[in-house]
Amino acid sequence: HPILIKAPEGIKIAVLGYTDIMNYEGGDDIYFGFDEKSILQDINDARNLGAKYIFAMTHMGEEFSHETVDRQDYWYEFVARHGVDVILGDHPHVTEPVEYIGKTIVINCSGNFVSSLTTLDQDYGAICNLYMNHDGIECIGIIPIHSVIENDGQVCVEECFRHNDIAGSNIVLKSMLGRAIDYVMPEYFYNENGYLMMNYDMNTVYGAFGDDS
Repeated sequence: HPILIKAPEGIKIAVLGYTDIMNYEGGDDIYFGFDEKSILQDINDARNLGAKYIFAMTHMGEEFSHETVDRQDYWYEFVARHGVDVILGDHPHVTEPVEYIGKTIVINCSGNFVSSLTTLDQDYGAICNLYMNHDGIECIGIIPIHSVIENDGQVCVEECFRHNDIAGSNIVLKSMLGRAIDYVMPEYFYNENGYLMMNYDMNTVYGAFGDDS
């Protein structure tokens, strides 16, 4: 399969995809397994295509668990060690830790964006923003969100901040950042030095990272 290249603001990003699990039989034609030799070739090909950053989107882990499993940890350490810059994980359907492996950003799972399931924290998730420019990735922004079932049965997504949802924000933040809060903010920032307390003024936040963010 060809490597996907995107270039927002002229920043060339290669996107690689791998899955541990197929949701139906007969999916071998689109299966992206975890194979060391193939992954190393993908990373090399991405760099040869001029990618400034390499993102790996993965489908693995244990459903409904806020903690990672050994297999996730092994493969994420492997791809990080060999040059992947950002790992965007999925499959658990609930939020899992954000961490750094060296300089590599790992978002193990940001939960569900939209969900009609309300058990086991499946109705809470996060929008994750990466603040980056040509010089590097400055930090991650995490926006806790909640899927709400309306009276007509439709599901809508709301930011926890808009409803002062402290309990919901803490479901997300405890699992992703390892901390709880007693007030809500629109967005929470994190980099390799840990949690960042920043000004509520989003223009100030964006401005701190330069015009290319």
